[in-house]
Amino acid sequence: MRCRVMKVLVVSFDRVLTENLRKALSEHEVYTAKNSEEAIKMIPPDVEGVIYDAISGAISEEDINTLYTKKFSNARYVILYDELFPIDESNIIVSQKLLVPRDTPPQEIVRKLIGFTEAQEAQIEHTTLTPPKETPEAVEKTSQENKVLIVSFDQALIDNLRAYLGQEYELITAKTVKQAMERGRDAGLVLFDAISGVVAERGLLEMSQDPDFAPKPFIILVDDLFPVNTDNIPLEKKTSISRDTDPTRIKEIVEKEITETPPPAPVEEITAD
Repeated sequence: MRCRVMKVLVVSFDRVLTENLRKALSEHEVYTAKNSEEAIKMIPPDVEGVIYDAISGAISEEDINTLYTKKFSNARYVILYDELFPIDESNIIVSQKLLVPRDTPPQEIVRKLIGFTEAQEAQIEHTTLTPPKETPEAVEKTSQENKVLIVSFDQALIDNLRAYLGQEYELITAKTVKQAMERGRDAGLVLFDAISGVVAERGLLEMSQDPDFAPKPFIILVDDLFPVNTDNIPLEKKTSISRDTDPTRIKEIVEKEITETPPPAPVEEITAD
């Protein structure tokens, strides 16, 4: 049975490795680039898999992060490493990544990429298409406190958060602040991905000036490469955590913030005597 055709980006300045991977990926649509700069300029953004040759060690870490943040945040990454030029996985902000020794045979590298991608897609499909069994408590819990707004253009991050939060909360997603303010007014909490740095800061300021959003608890996911000055954002309840925080820990913080947030006061009806 033939697997579906994938769009795969191979990033390497090693011509022999690139050609061998191209042959191993003969059934797929393959793009190649020597580095992140070339890939960002020349390659379409809808690639599903990236095979990155991290032969440059620590320099490769920054290049991978640039690929991820600037254009290819929705792809799954297979990172080829060499023991002579080690990389630190914790420095790579890619959420969906698999490290593979650089001397692995090309066919095996491709199998790992396809298997990794299919496993991730199956997890997402199971999470999004299989609704949890509703208990009486779950049916009753449809108020504002059970809705979480996720603001991010990183689909991989959204999928990851959905896998951990989707069973407990009704998730509303938005890729822009405009979408967030249109869709998320009845959310009980906002998870805001600040990967875009200064742009994210402006978006948070805009939301803080809206009377519907200003009182909501915000969990702001920050990245050291693109800092945000959260002290300048006049939100009543805000928590800043690293974008690389384990999703289990993020879920704990969401539960804590929602539990500690009182429900909105009921609107008093005035009747004429």
